[in-house]
Amino acid sequence: MFSIDCLEIFDTCDKSLRKNLVPGKFFFNNRYDEDGRQFDESLIKKIPKFWEDKINVQAIVGKNGSGKSTLLDLMYMAINNFAYMYNRNDESFSHNWTYVPGVFVSLHYSIGDNSYVIKCKDYYVELDANSCCIFRAAINSGEDFPSIDEINCAQSDIVEKFFFSSVSNFSMQSYQPTNYYLQKAYVRENSAANPDRIVCNDWLNHCFHKNDGYKTPIVINPDRLNGCLDISRLMQLSKDQSASLFIFSKKKSFFDPYVFYRLDVRDCVDVYKKAMVADRSNVWQYVENKTTVGSPIRDWFDDFFDDILNKTLTRQIVNFFDISSASGTSFYKNCIAYLVFKIWKIIKTAPLYKDYFDYIQIRFDEYTFRLDVVLGDGRTEADLLNLLNFLKEDSSYVTKKVRRTINFLKLAEGSLDKLNSTDFFKIFENTSVFYNGETLTPSIIDSALPPPVFDYDLKLTKLDVNDKPVLIYSDRYIAERKDESFFYYDENNQHVRIEDVENIKILEIDYRQLSSGEIQLIQTISTHLYHVMNLISSLDSASKYKCFNMIFDEVEISFHPEYQRLFISRLISALTAMNVNSSHFINIFIVTHSPFLLSDIPLKQILFLEDGTAKKKIMNTFAGNIGEMMYDSFFMKSTIGEFSEEKLKRIIKIKQGKNPDEKKDDGTLKLLSETSELKRNELLDECDVVLNYIGDPIFRNLIKEIGKTDGV
Repeated sequence: MFSIDCLEIFDTCDKSLRKNLVPGKFFFNNRYDEDGRQFDESLIKKIPKFWEDKINVQAIVGKNGSGKSTLLDLMYMAINNFAYMYNRNDESFSHNWTYVPGVFVSLHYSIGDNSYVIKCKDYYVELDANSCCIFRAAINSGEDFPSIDEINCAQSDIVEKFFFSSVSNFSMQSYQPTNYYLQKAYVRENSAANPDRIVCNDWLNHCFHKNDGYKTPIVINPDRLNGCLDISRLMQLSKDQSASLFIFSKKKSFFDPYVFYRLDVRDCVDVYKKAMVADRSNVWQYVENKTTVGSPIRDWFDDFFDDILNKTLTRQIVNFFDISSASGTSFYKNCIAYLVFKIWKIIKTAPLYKDYFDYIQIRFDEYTFRLDVVLGDGRTEADLLNLLNFLKEDSSYVTKKVRRTINFLKLAEGSLDKLNSTDFFKIFENTSVFYNGETLTPSIIDSALPPPVFDYDLKLTKLDVNDKPVLIYSDRYIAERKDESFFYYDENNQHVRIEDVENIKILEIDYRQLSSGEIQLIQTISTHLYHVMNLISSLDSASKYKCFNMIFDEVEISFHPEYQRLFISRLISALTAMNVNSSHFINIFIVTHSPFLLSDIPLKQILFLEDGTAKKKIMNTFAGNIGEMMYDSFFMKSTIGEFSEEKLKRIIKIKQGKNPDEKKDDGTLKLLSETSELKRNELLDECDVVLNYIGDPIFRNLIKEIGKTDGV
């Protein structure tokens, strides 16, 4: 089992970083006591499969301002700083990556029976395994820091003993760069003569992007560009990230009641044409300058794509992957051009392909205004074959778009007909060059989705209580089958038999037509699964994590209470359906204000925060009463609204024979008997009306009884 056990904050931690958190130990479960000793009665020890095998669920709760976000920030800083240290000697190290000084924390976690601690102490970090230091490094900023003996080990060894964290928070107020920008940070110079130096920078920004091949062991979702969420882009991403999950799940699942119906695919190559040559700025400058109304950009690219098809190198790629069957289609040359450019970009940017960096060259002839795609200088056809074989064996996220392009050309077989689940499953039986008969997973299905030169609409349908697709008649009425006949209810709620059965079809729902709450549920789950799928597929030993830490911050945003109640069950179903927990450990952090989520988590797995300190609770939360948890676990002063509470106080005063609107000279309230008859009747009428609106019968009856014994 994998769990995050404790975050210890020291007095020396920069106050601007820990904010209102009081230094001390913050325990996320009861695996260890306050002295660090293992507790044999912990839930993880007693029932390791309480949720599912290799899955652990924890929670953090507290009112707004209690310190939840700050606690998470310190955890992210510790992860960021540790990763900065063990990655900084890597050739692919990003020089935009920053290290946050002033962090004095220890992050305790467990994998199986082994306990680990990341220690961050300002300018240096340390990783201990079972109380033995296995890694230690320090910032070399040229300042007067004490020197230490560094202890290093291979990245792959570190990754094996560490974990990857995926974080989601869809609140617009969260993770705003301006809230972090003034925190000083170290940045690594690209020179031994210019070591780490202090700058004012947004250390969090690097955590949004995974263009570093997952070298940073944390990703925060969704990405924020200058603090703004691009909702349209999020919709596109969530559609792409969830499509393979829908196709994989043929019956009701974690997206109940929706299931995959089909894809509508369309050509959008124009969107990608500029991207294909964006790295060759002189080419694009020529295209923009030379293009006229009579010679549009599309014509220039069409000529260029025709050229690409005739290149020897292109033909070798086509023959190797056997993708000439769709050569008569309008989109074939677009796909081939994209494929060539994508392979070229992979060998130029992906760390795993650094040995193939110069195998392919793209040259621009400024005299003929043509691009030429050729083998690199000194490279042979045998070298190209080695590269293509390596690509073929690489099933990681790096080559996903290559696989999509090749698989799609085979699947389409010369047309862009609407694609259903039968099409997607047929490809793996007959035509995929990447599928070797293994069990189909969402990750494998994902490799057959349309490549980026296409867009598609994801069409869903609903299943009824019998797991049959919902039928619709004349695009208006839900059709029901009874024996051999079909019926529908008309506007007058009359049961009408359907004679023209040819107008009955399966209900079709576009993904974008789902409600905001439904999309939020799909988006929240699929975002995390997307990164998990990528990491599981990775061939790079520097990102072969065995443990995943999923943090769902403010997860209840946009969720109806019913979705809140279902969320943990749906999430666990998704993880088990993908078989993630068969080979990897999952720790789930739920950071929430929702008692519906808390009722699925035992008390000992929850950290309660109030005013920057941990609070102990005794009321069991698992399968607990929602109303009682609202009052006890969420530090609420009352279980009714503030406005209604003030109204009740007002009518209680009236029932006690007092006028809440008028005071005597001594400051006490006037009695109703001292009030004019008109005002008195007005107050008593108000009291009767409010009493009739009170929903809780106990409240209502108790207030009615007030004053009866006094004859009020």
